[in-house]
This record gives sequence, C-alpha cells and structure tokens, in this order.
Amino acid sequence: MRKFGLTLLLLSIISYQSICFAFQSLQRIQTDGSSFTIQGHITDESGSPLDRVTLSVKWKENESLTDKNGTFTVFNVNDGDTIIANHESHISQSFVVKKNISNYFINLKAKHKKILVQKVAVRDSISKKSQWKRNITGIVYGEDKKGLSDATVIAKETKLAMATDSTGSFELLGLSTNDQLVVSHVGFESQEFKLDESKTTYSIYLKKKQVQLGEIVIVGYATSKESTNSLVSANNYAAEMVIVEQNPEFPGGNQALILYIARNILYPAEARREKIQGRINVSFTVNEAGNIRSPKISQKIGFGIDEEIMRVVLNMPKWSPAKQNNKPVAVEYILPLQFFLEK
Repeated sequence: MRKFGLTLLLLSIISYQSICFAFQSLQRIQTDGSSFTIQGHITDESGSPLDRVTLSVKWKENESLTDKNGTFTVFNVNDGDTIIANHESHISQSFVVKKNISNYFINLKAKHKKILVQKVAVRDSISKKSQWKRNITGIVYGEDKKGLSDATVIAKETKLAMATDSTGSFELLGLSTNDQLVVSHVGFESQEFKLDESKTTYSIYLKKKQVQLGEIVIVGYATSKESTNSLVSANNYAAEMVIVEQNPEFPGGNQALILYIARNILYPAEARREKIQGRINVSFTVNEAGNIRSPKISQKIGFGIDEEIMRVVLNMPKWSPAKQNNKPVAVEYILPLQFFLEK
C-alpha cells in the first residue's frame, strides 16, 4: 500500500512538472518575438472588398477568412511565412510575411473576367453609356476584295487608332460598346459606323474615290485664225479633301497647275473653225512615284480637243504623291475642263 501511494505521488510530481514545462514553453513562444499577428484588406480589380477569401499559412494549419469588408487577421505567423489567398471566383495570390510589416493590402484578379464584365454591362444597361469594354478584330478590303494595307482605323470615343497591316487586318483593344469606328484611306471613301454589341469581328469594304478638282475653263476666240495659248480661268478651284496624311500635289500647288494648263494647252484650230465648245472630264492616276498614269476622257468631243487634252495631261511634271501612313500610294483624280469660244 505504501509503495502504491509513493508511486502515485511520484507520478503526480512528474505530471505537474510536465504541465509547468509545457506552460513555460508556450509562454516563451508568445513572448520571444518569433510569432506575431498580421492584418490586411483584400479587394477585387475594381477596388471593391472581397468577403470569404481564405488565407492559409503554407505548411501550417492556421487559416483565416475575410469579412464583408474584405478585412482579415492571421495569428501566429513568423517572418518569411508564405500566405495564400484563395477565392472561388478569383485567381489565388500568395505573399510573404515580413516582420516589419503588420498590414497588407491584396488585390485579386477575376478568373473569368469577360463573364463578370458582361454581367456588369447587363446590370448597367439602363444607362445609355455602358462601361463594358471589348476587343475587336477585322479586315479592311478595297474594291478588288483584297486586304487594304495602311488604312487608318480610329475609335472615336476611346481615341484609339491603328493602321492595317499588309493583309488589311487590324485589332483594337478595350473599346466601349457605344464606340464608333472611322475607317479611311487616301483615294477611298471613308466609312463610319457604330459597333454592334453582338459582333467582335468586322469585314469593311472601302469604295474607290475619285477626287474631283475645280473646273478649269479654256477660252478661245472664234475669229482667230492662229492657234495661240488660251486664256484659262478657274471656278472655285480646290481639291476635295479626304482624311489622309498627305494628298497628291502638283509642283507649286493648285495655282501652278492652272498656270501650267494656261501656258501649254491650245484651243485646236479645227474646233474653233467649227465653233465646237463643251465640257470634258479627264481622269488620271497620280501613282506612287508621282507620275501621271491612265488618263481617260469620259465623253469625247472630237475636232482635236481630246488629243490636245491627252497631250497636256501626259506631259505634266511629276506630282508629289499621296501618302498614307508615310507610304506613297496611288490616287485617282478627275479634272473638269470647259472649252468656251468668245466672239
């Protein structure tokens, strides 16, 4: 009986000492400065707080959840611990604890950003100005149905612009649903249209545009028997402007073109003798090198007038070619001429 009592007394002493040792060890962990508490705040990409984000310390069992305000507290962490923030609809993010930092601000990106943005757009559809952003791609074609390189594509609202590549392709990112596109190219008719919310890919066709110059009048004298240089006047002479970086230009400008025609064109004697008058439109292309190519007369008059026009146009000096995005391009012009006889 004494032995049993002695044994029980020894066990009690050992248990008491063990408890005291464990308590002292725990006390040392809490007071030696190796473990501490951190706090923080977690938001989504728009800055709104995220609740129910799980924060777990790697290789440890302690976890924490953010509240409705996105705030969290994690206990018993050490310098160098890695904490992982997880949320069901957002991409996980980890960060390393630093002993000199007690507050952390974390921003999580959505896993399915496009779906979330579309939901926002539906919710805000009552507002005329939606904040939904989208990406679009497309190809700009000429009349020959081939991709048109270096066409300018501009988003009017978001102020984004780019030039099409060698295949006529383009891509614009982050446009608003109510954006409008303006597509232009020198020598072609510009297009402007509003984006279709159901489309992300566009095929755009530009029509060839003939830039018409102001009419030039060639005056002859019915009583004259000799071919002399005609008097030339210009009615509102100016090239019709299109959205380009640089239009073709006759050396010295429009007035120099009028002077060139005045000095070089003759009212043919046969036409004066037969009292032939009329208007003629001559079209021609100023190619990439500034040379005149493919002159054509829309409605011939005859009596030497058509041949005289072709001679003068083909002998024009080189023009400064049109440029689209600093690259020379060919442009077609129409030059109206009027042959008029004075008595």
